[in-house]
Amino acid sequence: DNQPVDFTSFLADLENLSALQAQQKGLRFNLEPTLPLPHQVITDGTRLRQILWNLISNAVKFTQQGQVTVRVRYDEGDMLHFEVEDSGIGIPQDELDKIFAM
Repeated sequence: DNQPVDFTSFLADLENLSALQAQQKGLRFNLEPTLPLPHQVITDGTRLRQILWNLISNAVKFTQQGQVTVRVRYDEGDMLHFEVEDSGIGIPQDELDKIFAM
């Protein structure tokens, strides 16, 4: 259900929860926004939070040392782009196509 979402608060909450989870495992968490970002977006905030949280949680789960980084940028086509990167073991090539299978 798409509705206005305070994106500044959304990212702050995501950063706080993710940093806490990473710190519990002795990892660093970095949020790297490319500015400018919109203050408000129209999206399904619950679903976006769920997707990002799953990606970040998996990154933390499979990273034994180092860091998890989330990059976010906004382009002129009104699209938000998220990248989740970690220093973990990675995903085997033959498993990549199963990541988003339901």
